[in-house]
Amino acid sequence: MALNMTENTTWSHDLMTSNTTESYDPMAHMINYLKAHGYVACAICVCGILGNIATIIVLSRPKMASSPVNFLLTMVAVAQLLLMLVYLPQAIILYVLWDHHSNLHPTILGSWSEATFHQFAVSFTVFCHSTAIWHVIAVAMFRWLTLGIPHGRHYCTRRNAYICSAVLVAMNALLSVPNWITNRVESEKDGLQVHWQVQVRSDIKFNRALFALVALVLPCILLTVLTIMLIVIMSRAMRRRQTLLSKGHNEESNRQREHNRTTGMLLAVVALFLIIELPHGIFLIMMEINPDLQGAYLLLGEIIDTSTLIAFSINFILYTAMSRQFRTTFIALFCKKPTEVQSNNMRRLSTMVTSVKLTVTPKRSTALSQSSNTSMQYNNNEGGENSLSLTTPLMTDQRQHDQVNSVTSASINTDETYAA
Repeated sequence: MALNMTENTTWSHDLMTSNTTESYDPMAHMINYLKAHGYVACAICVCGILGNIATIIVLSRPKMASSPVNFLLTMVAVAQLLLMLVYLPQAIILYVLWDHHSNLHPTILGSWSEATFHQFAVSFTVFCHSTAIWHVIAVAMFRWLTLGIPHGRHYCTRRNAYICSAVLVAMNALLSVPNWITNRVESEKDGLQVHWQVQVRSDIKFNRALFALVALVLPCILLTVLTIMLIVIMSRAMRRRQTLLSKGHNEESNRQREHNRTTGMLLAVVALFLIIELPHGIFLIMMEINPDLQGAYLLLGEIIDTSTLIAFSINFILYTAMSRQFRTTFIALFCKKPTEVQSNNMRRLSTMVTSVKLTVTPKRSTALSQSSNTSMQYNNNEGGENSLSLTTPLMTDQRQHDQVNSVTSASINTDETYAA
């Protein structure tokens, strides 16, 4: 349970060694899921890593990066990417390489280095988790200020987005310090073998309550309030768009529709985090009230991790499905078709040919003028042999035409080499 690891893992060891011969035993089902959790988590992490990398690249394009909300969404993607980059090897060590036939929980490891990495992963993933959630809150807040308050967009600047992000990262780093302190690596001898695991110091009791309050409960309250406020703004915007359509202001109505799409996309992101995090926060509060629920929390630990990983991987799909600008930028960057490349080559070729013709045309005009004068003089002197007067300019034009063809042929060859 790397994402939500704030409890003592010896409870898991006791559960693993318990009797599972009952006709219906939740522990037996949990062990069966543990065998598959590593592979499920690895698949989700790989997809999430690729999706978040693509999101960061698209949102970093100049046209996209000018928006402060897009910068905050980039920071959300960075936090999600770092979380999955750490959770992926963690899932391999704990679950994929775990001996399914042993009675030891996957968090009980056979080497000090693996346990030390597990200790780092536990605290770092919690930091990334809370950082991503608070940046989603900042995204919703910026959007509400832009649409819900007169002159609110003047406060939603890139500079304020930078300051907000720096404050959130520093705040979450400071609040994650108790988690770093309470988790420590301890060894335990089992006959001739030595096992290592991450234990929680018993003299520090506030860490779980602090994690529940700062990383789950308070963010969920803020997300709920902001979700309601964004829904109210969207309903007002829809009524305003209907009014514009009834008055024939189609252009303004289209702009309003684009704003509604962006707000709807951000609302979907906020609602997704709320759906995933709210039950977890409520469960932690109930566990503080009734400690007997700790065993049930351990049974649900890996399922909570899986749901969190899914929530952190699905944002790219939401952006692609609901934002036309994001989708267009992504296709231009990663899905450029060969026909578009050929079109670009043809445009370059047309430009080169046009420049060649502009260079040749003055010479051609001079030749026509000179030949015309020659024909006129010849007609005056010889009595009007029209065939010779017509032959001279045609031959001159033919020579110029051959020059254009040779230069154009060279341009085509050069452009085909460049395209290859």
